[in-house]
Amino acid sequence: MSNRTRRSGLIVTGAALVVGALVVITAAGVIKGPWSESAQSARSGQAPAVSTGSILVRVPPGKIVATDKWPHACQLLTDADLAAVLPDATEVESLPGAASTVTIEEYAVDPAWRRDKRTDEGRCAWNMKLPGERVNAYTTVWIRIVAVADPELIRRYHDDQATYRGGGIAPTGLRGGGSCFISSLYAAYLVCAGSALMFEVGGSTTTDFGDYRAYGYWRDTVLPEFAVAVASKIRTG
Repeated sequence: MSNRTRRSGLIVTGAALVVGALVVITAAGVIKGPWSESAQSARSGQAPAVSTGSILVRVPPGKIVATDKWPHACQLLTDADLAAVLPDATEVESLPGAASTVTIEEYAVDPAWRRDKRTDEGRCAWNMKLPGERVNAYTTVWIRIVAVADPELIRRYHDDQATYRGGGIAPTGLRGGGSCFISSLYAAYLVCAGSALMFEVGGSTTTDFGDYRAYGYWRDTVLPEFAVAVASKIRTG
């Protein structure tokens, strides 16, 4: 075989290997170019932060509000909030859930049910559909109230929790007031404080947002907008 023939064979073989590698890499999702017109993804927007909260909570200075006097968690995100942050959401449904402030130490002393320590509506989840979701998947946003108390007490406690639970990630300020921290690099929820409220906001989706993959963009961009909406709801009196 001549040198020319061997060189031609090597070129053809090399080209085939490169094409094959590109096919494998693309199939694995490593290469991701611009979205085509047929690709589906969701849009995200900003929460309509307000200057005065729509939910009044009576908080004596320096005091903690009993659980049975908490606002209902499903009131903390409105239809307008959901439409502003996720304008493509359809089939939205809210589901209230219970929450408790009983610590394990308190439970060990007295496991009896106490109205001022538990509430039937301290949590809320919103299920919805977004374009581009995987088959049989849906998107969920959830809120859990952690505490309601004097705003200064909430701020100090939240900052202290960020130091010990914050996974090395400093609190991030929210537009309109308040802040959030991530409990770990792998956590899919934020721990937030605004006015008299400390709360967690989380959820999940399988859709992407333009050229941004679902997980990182969802936690770092979408969830903070829901936190802005929740933090703006409470006013004290």
